[in-house]
Amino acid sequence: MVGVSRYLQDGRLVGRPSRRRPLDRGRALAGGRDLPASGEFLEIETPRRIVQTWAYGRDHPTLGRRQTRVAWLLEPIADGTRVTICHAGFGGLREAAAEHAKGWARVLAWLQAHIETGKLAGA
Repeated sequence: MVGVSRYLQDGRLVGRPSRRRPLDRGRALAGGRDLPASGEFLEIETPRRIVQTWAYGRDHPTLGRRQTRVAWLLEPIADGTRVTICHAGFGGLREAAAEHAKGWARVLAWLQAHIETGKLAGA
């Protein structure tokens, strides 16, 4: 659990968990396009849960600029940490939800590889 918690708290998340604050602006690939993305931390319950908003700065091919909510749930298990991503707010946009589910599968694989090897992978 320590490795995942430290990875997710890499200096930007450490602080007062009850205080809302912006995420660093980032980028996401969607439909072959590089889109600016941003959000805000809503809850940080170290080391178990992080909730954030997520929105694109330009129209996403299947989601537009709709703001969604992502919860990272961290659960200790015998050989490490189970990380569960709950991404909500698609409001019936099934294609967008399915596309984001595939994207999160890639992100979780990159996270696991980074924790195991210490190297950034695939991003």
